[in-house]
Amino acid sequence: MVHIYLIGVGFYALIWVLSFSIRKDLRRKILFMSLFAAPLGIAELLFIPTYWSPQFQTIRLFKELFLESILFCFFLGGVVSTIYQVLFNEKLFETEKTNPLLTLIAPILFLIYFLKIFDINVMYYAVSSMFIASFFILYCLKKASKKIVYSAIISTFLYLIPYFILWHSFPELPASYKFQNLSGISFGGIPIEEVLWIFSFSLYWTPIYEIWKNYFKKS
Repeated sequence: MVHIYLIGVGFYALIWVLSFSIRKDLRRKILFMSLFAAPLGIAELLFIPTYWSPQFQTIRLFKELFLESILFCFFLGGVVSTIYQVLFNEKLFETEKTNPLLTLIAPILFLIYFLKIFDINVMYYAVSSMFIASFFILYCLKKASKKIVYSAIISTFLYLIPYFILWHSFPELPASYKFQNLSGISFGGIPIEEVLWIFSFSLYWTPIYEIWKNYFKKS
C-alpha cells in the first residue's frame, strides 16, 4: 500500500523549506505558526471514522493518531500563513491593533461539538467555527482583509492541485471518505467539505501571527 498521506506531507514540506530558505525575514512567523499548528493534528481523532478513515498505509502513533497528521499540520500551518507574502515579496501584514482573544473564537465555537446539540458531521463544526471567526477577524483587520482573502484563495488552490492528482491516482484516497455522512457535493470529485475546510482554515490562520505580534508590540 502507498503512503498517500506522506506524499502530501512531502509536498508541503518542500514548499515550507523553500519559503524558510528564501524569506529569512519571515522565518519567525513560519516557525511559530508551524509549531502552533502541529498539535492540531491530534484533532484527527475526532474526524475518524465519521468523516474519513484512511484506507492506505499510515504511520500509526496511537490508535487512530498518525504521525502524518502532526507533520501535515506543522508544514501546512507555516505555508498557509505566509504563502501570500512569499509569492508577492510582501512583509508582515499591516494590521490594526486588535485584541488577540479574537483568535480564540474558532476553538471556542468548535467546543459546541462536544455538547452534541446538532446532529451534524464534525467537519461542519470545524468549517463553520473558522468561517465565523474569520468574519470577525476580517472586519477588524480592514487594512489587510483583501490580502488575507487572496492568501486563502491561493492556499486553497495550492492544496487542491496535489490533492486532485492523488485523488485520481490512488483509489484508496476517495475510498477513505464517508460520503454517506457528507453533502454529496464535490469539486472535481473531491468532497466540497474538503475544499471548504482548507479555505476556512487558510482564512482564519493567515493573520494570527500579526494579530498577536502587533498587540504586544511596544508603541
